[in-house]
Amino acid sequence: MSQDFNWYTICVQPKTEDLVVKKIETILGKSLGEEYQSYVEELFVPKTTSMIIQDGEKKEVQTNAYPGYIFAKLRMSDFLKMMLLGVDGVRNFLVGSDKEPKKISQREYQDIITSVQNISKSESANRIFVIGDKIKVKEGSFQEFDGIVSGVDLENSIAEIKVSVFGKEVDVNIPFSGIVKI
Repeated sequence: MSQDFNWYTICVQPKTEDLVVKKIETILGKSLGEEYQSYVEELFVPKTTSMIIQDGEKKEVQTNAYPGYIFAKLRMSDFLKMMLLGVDGVRNFLVGSDKEPKKISQREYQDIITSVQNISKSESANRIFVIGDKIKVKEGSFQEFDGIVSGVDLENSIAEIKVSVFGKEVDVNIPFSGIVKI
């Protein structure tokens, strides 16, 4: 077991990242026992933090920065790869041209961390949403549309927005990360 730990990207069903991390820790922890830490050093789900106001209360909301992905620092082996692929919710690894799990360099990993921190810092001031706020949609089918916040779903980090389409008001649900206050 002389191989070093490296970062890898595990692909999972979006919105199940935290659950899959718990399953990996539980299943591999039971199967490997004390050997677990010689295979798995860290499992990481990058999250951004935003502040919103709902029902007159200021609340902090975390959203996954990379939906559908878990970053894992592993000592990869065929055995570990098969164990991980057997965990319910794990779809695959991000693979290279050789169809093997692709290593992420320490620099790439650090870039991911830095980008998530920057997103949290830059957006937290713009992420306090109150019903009636004027917003601009910055991604998706309604990109560049202006709208008004008509509801906030904290659990799923989604804002209900009223936009005008061909002169008719339409309600659309947009993730917090897809809108900015104007």
